[in-house]
Amino acid sequence: MLDSKKIILLVALLALVGIGYFYFGKGAPIDAHIVDETTESNTPESASLNNTNNPEVNTTEENNIPVASEYDFNDEYFAAMSLAKCGIDLELHDKKKELIDTNQFTDAQLKALSVIEERCLSWFDYYEQLSEERKLELQALSEEESKRQSGIVIYEYDEKHANEMLKLLKDGTDWNTGGLALLYLLAHDYKFRERIGEIMGTDSTLFLEAHMSDLMGIHMCESGADCSSNGEMMLNLCLSDPTACNQSFNSLISNSLTPNQLSDIYDAYAVILRILRGEIPYPA
Repeated sequence: MLDSKKIILLVALLALVGIGYFYFGKGAPIDAHIVDETTESNTPESASLNNTNNPEVNTTEENNIPVASEYDFNDEYFAAMSLAKCGIDLELHDKKKELIDTNQFTDAQLKALSVIEERCLSWFDYYEQLSEERKLELQALSEEESKRQSGIVIYEYDEKHANEMLKLLKDGTDWNTGGLALLYLLAHDYKFRERIGEIMGTDSTLFLEAHMSDLMGIHMCESGADCSSNGEMMLNLCLSDPTACNQSFNSLISNSLTPNQLSDIYDAYAVILRILRGEIPYPA
């Protein structure tokens, strides 16, 4: 069973991929390799889809936080997801923002919220310049994409759905969809968990169930999400858990897990990737 901190992490990650209030952009192909911005990635070579170098990540906490003006709103997908995150009406956005209780926020959490808000304000500046026809096109695309992602998350095992999620992961997809698909398999497909455990030499799948949110996060980072401390993934996690502030995802799990737990998680992820590559037959 997930402990309370894992539940917070899991809920925050789900919110980030478009099911909740915030969203953070278009992902890279599944073979992108993301490393921590301050140290080498803890992911073993065997657990990465390839060994290509990761683009340099801007890491200065105070002065180099990216803002929305640096994003390409002309990218249709990114614009549609910015619409899903921020909305189409500044007044309504402000009303939603008022629902966030910031009374107990730390300074770091308030800073993270301010950065997210600045990005939305830049989105509204862009959106106001669009033609009515273009606005309607983006609204339709945003609704379509939100429905597609929401359709991935069903809360019970369905063999057909599980097979679709496995195929989706094997074929390759964007990081947010892939993260949801992997989470579904880990949460609901006991045969998938058993196969991973079998390769790891254990009959118990409790470890996989307890750390499925960590595995989901690792897969998102390895598939192209910006998991640096300045990326919106960690900014949003910061709002849910102040211990996540000013950390990359890699740093967060490294600091919150024992070395043995971390090693087991990456061993499990390496097995998952071998299954997705077809190196390990599944179903067996």
